[in-house]
Amino acid sequence: MVRFFIFTLLVFIQWQVAAQVKKSHFGTYTGKIGSYEINTGMERIEVGASDITIELGATNLSLKIGNTVVTGTWKLILETKAYYLIEASMEKQAAPEKILIYKKRKKLFREGIRPQPDVMLTKQKR
Repeated sequence: MVRFFIFTLLVFIQWQVAAQVKKSHFGTYTGKIGSYEINTGMERIEVGASDITIELGATNLSLKIGNTVVTGTWKLILETKAYYLIEASMEKQAAPEKILIYKKRKKLFREGIRPQPDVMLTKQKR
């Protein structure tokens, strides 16, 4: 039983090391975040739609929303036939970003951090 557990663990570790995002998926993705409301408890503030740009590199990424730019690193969480799921740790941000990179559609899906809506971004040609 112990041997089976160790064997399974080694296979899992090897699979995790082998899984990598392909170079062709690195690059610049752009999109538009729709408008949304923030409830401060005293009042509701409407936030207008904003342009968003994500630059994905081999180990790091840059996220630009409007005029605000944050950088961070990412790691691969899951790979399926259709997409990669990565988790990005951004500077000065407690919650990690969850991002899906679609393999064939040249699209990236960013899960918005509440109350910000989710957004689909399209890869830009070089």
